Amino acid sequence: MASVTVEDAGPCKKLLKIVVPAEEMREKIESSYKKLRETVNIDGFRPGRAPRRLLERRFGEKVLEEAKETAMADASQKALEDNDLTPIGEPSFDNIDYPEDGDLSFDVSIEVKPQFDLPEYEGLRLKRMPVVVTDEDVDRSLEQIRLRRARFEPVADGAVQENDQITADWTAEIDGEQVAKESTVNIQVTGHRLGYMTVDLVEALEGSKEGETRECEGRFRDDHPVEKLQGKDARLQITVKQIRRPALPDLDDAFAKTLDFDSIEELRETVRTQLEARKQREVQQNLERQATDQLLACVDIELPEGLVKRQASDVLMRTQLRLRSEGMPEEDIDDHLAALQSESEEVSARDIKLYFLFEKIAEKEKIFVTENDLENRIAQLANSYRESAQRVRNYLEEQKALPQLRIQMREERVMEHVLKNAEIQDAKT
Repeated sequence: MASVTVEDAGPCKKLLKIVVPAEEMREKIESSYKKLRETVNIDGFRPGRAPRRLLERRFGEKVLEEAKETAMADASQKALEDNDLTPIGEPSFDNIDYPEDGDLSFDVSIEVKPQFDLPEYEGLRLKRMPVVVTDEDVDRSLEQIRLRRARFEPVADGAVQENDQITADWTAEIDGEQVAKESTVNIQVTGHRLGYMTVDLVEALEGSKEGETRECEGRFRDDHPVEKLQGKDARLQITVKQIRRPALPDLDDAFAKTLDFDSIEELRETVRTQLEARKQREVQQNLERQATDQLLACVDIELPEGLVKRQASDVLMRTQLRLRSEGMPEEDIDDHLAALQSESEEVSARDIKLYFLFEKIAEKEKIFVTENDLENRIAQLANSYRESAQRVRNYLEEQKALPQLRIQMREERVMEHVLKNAEIQDAKT
């Protein structure tokens, strides 16, 4: 039987020093040769009759490697079970030593689940914000609708304003070296997205004129296809070649009819209803944020060092799924994720703590997600995007996103339990 020594190697990290005795290794090697003799075909010998020395000469190195791999896998698995260790991610093997006819020794590094005591998660004191939609809120939304329906007309002898569309050339430099450029591209002077860069376009371009070059700071997004540029700060030069300004349609019944409404008043009421629904979601999200903040403040969860980095991409995937399920437009999701990427590790650390916290609450409260629950959620996603459920499932499987969807659904149910058992007071307006 293998001997095992377990040592702490960092936050939620264990180092297992394992020694498989020489006798056990000889037994494994002998078993491998026995199976090989029964299955291999060698000219001049009947099955099962090939000499051992011939097998050793032809297959000795392969048999030895397979025996080592089998012994390491078996001994590692038994060591985890005997020491009640639940690994996260794949183990790392090191210091493998197997002298001829001797003991096999090796080290296994693993990250394990953090151990912590559950905080009191029932009876949290929360405040519910009021749902208020003003006439000004409706007016601002109608202006955004008009802007999306606007025609862009050339501006002669004018300066760039917010919401303009420009044609421009731009370059990006790092330490004086040009690393990216585009020519004659259309840029919407709003938001913070310029190709694979994040930059405040309004601040950078407002007031500039045709032929003028502006300099500003930008940052390459973490999903840039060139790895060496990911997350790097850069100096941009943007040259304005043409300015086009939105010509907004009149806000009247004729405009409402272009959007399939009978009158401008019907459009206004629909916008108000949509804003109220959005405010309701914001109120719900605020309650959830209060609850998670209180829970995290009452628990000390030490995280595995490598897990935060590995899970950053999963945080983005789950955020994308949530925003899609809420019906956010795809272009808005892209902008949201681009802004989130710069904070992905910080978000990951918080999200991972909540994952372990919610997992433990789910285990205690016996909260789980069935296959039928999952199929119903996929059908909802398919309906919101007017796709077939099978096509959405295929997409989620291709993206390896089904596990994240299950986790999201389980966490939603845990949050429902927490809020159901919370003391919620309505905040004063």
